[in-house]
Amino acid sequence: MLINGEKLAKTSKRLKDSLELLGIDSNQDQMLDSNKVKLQLTISRMSSVSSPIRPLNGFDLTFSTSLTCNGLLITYIVILLQFKFAEMY
Repeated sequence: MLINGEKLAKTSKRLKDSLELLGIDSNQDQMLDSNKVKLQLTISRMSSVSSPIRPLNGFDLTFSTSLTCNGLLITYIVILLQFKFAEMY
Protein backbone atom coordinates (compact mmCIF):
# COMPACT_ATOMS: atom_id res chain seq x y z
CA MET A 1 0.00 0.00 0.00
CA LEU A 2 2.71 2.48 0.94
CA ILE A 3 4.78 1.69 -2.13
CA ASN A 4 1.73 2.31 -4.31
CA GLY A 5 1.07 5.54 -2.44
CA GLU A 6 4.61 6.75 -3.06
CA LYS A 7 4.25 5.82 -6.73
CA LEU A 8 0.97 7.76 -6.87
CA ALA A 9 2.64 10.82 -5.34
CA LYS A 10 5.48 10.74 -7.87
CA THR A 11 3.07 10.22 -10.77
CA SER A 12 0.96 13.13 -9.58
CA LYS A 13 4.03 15.39 -9.47
CA ARG A 14 5.09 14.35 -12.97
CA LEU A 15 1.55 15.02 -14.23
CA LYS A 16 1.59 18.51 -12.70
CA ASP A 17 4.97 19.23 -14.26
CA SER A 18 3.72 18.02 -17.65
CA LEU A 19 0.65 20.25 -17.41
CA GLU A 20 2.83 23.24 -16.59
CA LEU A 21 5.03 22.48 -19.59
CA LEU A 22 1.94 22.16 -21.77
CA GLY A 23 0.83 25.61 -20.65
CA ILE A 24 4.26 27.08 -21.37
CA ASP A 25 5.05 25.24 -24.62
CA SER A 26 1.66 25.44 -26.29
CA ASN A 27 0.90 28.36 -28.52
CA GLN A 28 -1.29 30.50 -26.27
CA ASP A 29 -2.93 32.22 -29.22
CA GLN A 30 -4.31 28.98 -30.62
CA MET A 31 -5.82 27.79 -27.33
CA LEU A 32 -9.41 28.62 -26.63
CA ASP A 33 -9.98 30.85 -23.62
CA SER A 34 -12.01 28.13 -21.91
CA ASN A 35 -9.16 25.64 -22.36
CA LYS A 36 -6.66 28.15 -20.95
CA VAL A 37 -8.83 28.62 -17.89
CA LYS A 38 -9.30 24.87 -17.44
CA LEU A 39 -5.56 24.26 -17.75
CA GLN A 40 -4.71 26.97 -15.22
CA LEU A 41 -7.40 25.70 -12.83
CA THR A 42 -6.10 22.14 -13.05
CA ILE A 43 -2.51 23.28 -12.45
CA SER A 44 -3.53 25.39 -9.45
CA ARG A 45 -5.52 22.52 -7.92
CA MET A 46 -2.62 20.14 -8.31
CA SER A 47 -0.20 22.71 -6.87
CA SER A 48 -2.28 23.32 -3.75
CA VAL A 49 -1.81 19.76 -2.45
CA SER A 50 1.72 18.43 -2.02
CA SER A 51 0.66 14.79 -1.84
CA PRO A 52 -2.37 13.00 -3.27
CA ILE A 53 -2.66 10.87 -0.13
CA ARG A 54 -3.81 13.02 2.80
CA PRO A 55 -5.60 11.06 5.56
CA LEU A 56 -8.36 13.34 6.89
CA ASN A 57 -6.39 16.27 5.41
CA GLY A 58 -4.20 16.11 8.50
CA PHE A 59 -0.83 15.21 7.01
CA ASP A 60 0.85 14.00 3.83
CA LEU A 61 1.30 10.24 3.79
CA THR A 62 4.75 9.62 2.37
CA PHE A 63 7.30 6.89 2.84
CA SER A 64 9.16 8.85 5.52
CA THR A 65 5.92 9.52 7.42
CA SER A 66 5.06 5.83 7.36
CA LEU A 67 8.54 4.90 8.61
CA THR A 68 8.19 7.37 11.48
CA CYS A 69 4.76 6.00 12.44
CA ASN A 70 5.99 2.42 12.29
CA GLY A 71 8.99 3.29 14.45
CA LEU A 72 6.71 4.97 16.98
CA LEU A 73 4.41 1.94 17.14
CA ILE A 74 7.29 -0.52 17.50
CA THR A 75 8.82 1.59 20.30
CA TYR A 76 5.45 1.73 22.09
CA ILE A 77 5.01 -2.05 21.83
CA VAL A 78 8.53 -2.69 23.15
CA ILE A 79 7.92 -0.42 26.15
CA LEU A 80 4.61 -2.14 26.91
CA LEU A 81 6.32 -5.54 26.73
CA GLN A 82 9.05 -4.35 29.11
CA PHE A 83 6.44 -3.26 31.65
CA LYS A 84 4.62 -6.57 31.25
CA PHE A 85 7.82 -8.57 31.82
CA ALA A 86 8.71 -6.38 34.82
CA GLU A 87 5.36 -7.26 36.43
CA MET A 88 5.96 -10.97 35.93
CA TYR A 89 9.31 -11.04 37.77
